[in-house]
Order: sequence, then structure tokens, then C-alpha cells
Amino acid sequence: MSKIKIVSGDSDQILSLNISEFPSGSKIDLTNGSVAFKFRKIGTTNTLFTKSGTIGSGGASGDCSILLASADLVGLTAGDYEAEVEVTQANGTRQTVFDPVEFRVREDFG
Repeated sequence: MSKIKIVSGDSDQILSLNISEFPSGSKIDLTNGSVAFKFRKIGTTNTLFTKSGTIGSGGASGDCSILLASADLVGLTAGDYEAEVEVTQANGTRQTVFDPVEFRVREDFG
């Protein structure tokens, strides 16, 4: 997946995700589960923010979305960032998507 490009401080960015097993491609059933999205600058260990995902009506098909509000994006300096996606099933089983979602941020012109 290529890097998602965003501008620091922009208003509400909605990321749509479809979560599936590798290598089979089988969709992960998110029904009654939860999705967490942990965002940090690449090369650091400090999580800048954690967001809860919204599971779509098609939870069984692995669909969810993450809203990055302007408050999440304001103050981000230009550079490369990554996010870890973690799924918690209804029975408490936790799965972390192996490959982080990558972002490139540029500062707003002002």
C-alpha cells in the first residue's frame, strides 16, 4: 500500500479499511468487536494518539472506518508517520494487522 498523504491541521479525514487474513484474503468478522488505530511518527516509540474505529453495517465483511479529526492532525510536523491497526474480537481475542498504515504529512501553507 502506498503512503496516505495528508496536510497537518486539515479537517476530518475518514479512512475506510477492509481487514482480512493474510494470505487467504478471508475477511475478519468485526461484528461486536472493536478496532483501535494507534498513530506515531516513524522512528519513534511515542504514540501520538489512539482512535477507535467505527465498524460498518457490514462488520462481518471486515469493513470499518477511522475518523482523523482536525484536532488529531493539528501540530503534526512534516514527515512520515505510521499507524497500527488492532482488532479485538467479541470474545476478547486480539489481532494486530502486521503491516502498519503509512502516512506522509506536509505542513499547511498557513
